[in-house]
Amino acid sequence: MRRPHDLNRKLLGKELAAALASAGPIETFLTLPISDSGEVIAYLNLDNREDPDAFSPDDFARLNLVWEEITLAVRAAREQRRLAESEHLFRFLFERLADAVYITALDGTILAANPAAERQTGYALQNLIGMNIMRDIATAEPAITYDEVNKQLLRGEVGVFEEEKRRRDGSLYWTECA
Repeated sequence: MRRPHDLNRKLLGKELAAALASAGPIETFLTLPISDSGEVIAYLNLDNREDPDAFSPDDFARLNLVWEEITLAVRAAREQRRLAESEHLFRFLFERLADAVYITALDGTILAANPAAERQTGYALQNLIGMNIMRDIATAEPAITYDEVNKQLLRGEVGVFEEEKRRRDGSLYWTECA
């Protein structure tokens, strides 16, 4: 924009207008908003205090390419932060649930378990990982096979059944599986 001091500052956000005013006289500037999910979160701004013709259409085209890359990087960083926060919340809940939770592969191999699973079975978490929940902990074939459970999960359904299991000390207990 040429001669931005003639610009109606009401068209700009308060922060941008204040930043432009505090920079002193500017003859021309290029400004592009950086947005994420429809919200303007920053501006990419280039200005020149002396030359009203400092920026050509080619300069704008080059700035536009840089702006696109910066916008993508900012969005990726914000998404990474949201994912990290979500993972932190998941870990917090997973580790503090009173009920035992096992994350298993399709064949029943335990990939992760929470501290309640450790208390329930008597096995240390590092020993639970890699065990097969059906062969190593269950005392008998469940009423529903893992294949059927997996088919239900793939259809978006949840299968619920009871199963007798054996603790590390040999004592038995019943548990509801979902």
